[in-house]
Amino acid sequence: MRGNARTPALSPEARAVFDAGRELWRHYHAQPVALPDASFYDIRAHFQGIKPNGHMNADSSDATYTALVGALRAAERALAAKLAPKVYEHGFLKGDPVIADKPYPDATYSPLLAAED
Repeated sequence: MRGNARTPALSPEARAVFDAGRELWRHYHAQPVALPDASFYDIRAHFQGIKPNGHMNADSSDATYTALVGALRAAERALAAKLAPKVYEHGFLKGDPVIADKPYPDATYSPLLAAED
């Protein structure tokens, strides 16, 4: 996909994150009490709920939301895996850019945010 001055081209991995996020956004805005300016945190709080202690619940009873957020996290991991070597190559982070053998212990793990070994 080629971009122009107004629409920059996105890599297939970035496009997958964008598309997955847009599907999640559409599902949220199909809800009757959706906020027009909701952030990702607001969307997660809507579907997952907040505990009395103020922490967000770990999961949601909405199967569509669960599938959509899972697809978004998978797309984010694929994009992070693509970006990680360049982050090290260009000196934004120091250390070994090897990420292929590092498991993703949960949906929030990102090799870009992982502590150096």
